[in-house]
Amino acid sequence: MDNYSSFFINLRGKKCLVVGGGKIAARKIVSLLESEADVTCIAKEVLAGEISALCNDNKIKLAVREISLEDLNDVFVIIAATNDRCVNKKIYDYVKNKNILINSVDDTANSNFIFPAVLDRGVLKVAVSTTGHFPMLAGEIRNLIGSVLGEPIGQIVETLSVIRKKSYEKISDEKERNMYLKKAAALIHNHKNENLMDEIEKLRNEMEE
Repeated sequence: MDNYSSFFINLRGKKCLVVGGGKIAARKIVSLLESEADVTCIAKEVLAGEISALCNDNKIKLAVREISLEDLNDVFVIIAATNDRCVNKKIYDYVKNKNILINSVDDTANSNFIFPAVLDRGVLKVAVSTTGHFPMLAGEIRNLIGSVLGEPIGQIVETLSVIRKKSYEKISDEKERNMYLKKAAALIHNHKNENLMDEIEKLRNEMEE
């Protein structure tokens, strides 16, 4: 299935269930926690020490037992990360007609959403996906984009966002404001110019005068 829509979603406080206790489950849990989700993990056996540590720190709820269908109700997101595809498919079959997002790891046929490879530079987040055809390649493309943009790009975008906000206060004419913002956004083409931040700071100072 290649007809995916691309969007970012706010998971803060949302109930998310991870089924599985291995390294992949642990990575998914950490990712969800970074989004400030309310995470529960259910696993027949916990193999990743990181999961136990997160439970001990009261960052997640952990139940070491078999998954039951009752566990699958009243959650927003489910990640089926067991090493048993039959179990993962059983989970998917139960929730596929409910308003629940489910990802079965490495099994797009039994998922209604997939995880992209994400380049995270603070306020700038770039998501790359091969729609499940070659996830490892998506990771390499993400790394390539990261090497092209460089580390400071997050700070650059954050400063430009301040300029954008100020422009709405200072420039009332929409056409004039859009021209100004287009000029500001175009500075990103010189992202490796060592004087770029000076140019951006100059723009910001103009807005604050």
